[in-house]
Amino acid sequence: MYAKCGCMDGALKVFRSMSEHNVVSWTTMIMGYAQNGHSKEALEIFKEMRLKGVKPNHITFICVLYACSQGGFVESGLKYFSSMSQDYGIVPLEDHYACMVSLLGRVGRIKEAEELILEMPLKPGVLIWQTLLGACRVHGDMDTARRAAEHVLALDENDSSTYLMWNFLEIRKLLFV
Repeated sequence: MYAKCGCMDGALKVFRSMSEHNVVSWTTMIMGYAQNGHSKEALEIFKEMRLKGVKPNHITFICVLYACSQGGFVESGLKYFSSMSQDYGIVPLEDHYACMVSLLGRVGRIKEAEELILEMPLKPGVLIWQTLLGACRVHGDMDTARRAAEHVLALDENDSSTYLMWNFLEIRKLLFV
């Protein structure tokens, strides 16, 4: 409750007062910190969790990758993404890939983000392509944006947000040519 309201000091106090911690309580703290703009603290909690011998699950890794994305911690994100399967046997799901696309896109590594999508062992959904499209909007990559928009519209031709984002990019291109 404290984390949801942005009171991470209160959340940490309650967490520290608990006699036992499980993967859910650790993951809740990681996400609370990440959602409230404290990515570094989220990753410190994750480190502490592992030191205590608590095995992360697929939701924990979504939260960790989200924290890396929010903080712009590319190398850490790549390391944790790899660690999921190598160290914990967790197969990345679409949400994990979306976090990685967001992370790479946030720092302007658009081509790497697109390559990651194209190499996914599962079929990329609307969320993944929209995440890439959003990064293209921020960094002005019209070619990749067009491809991402085409993928979104092939999956959901009625997705109005994609049309709006594409129009924004077209207007931006006209204004700054």
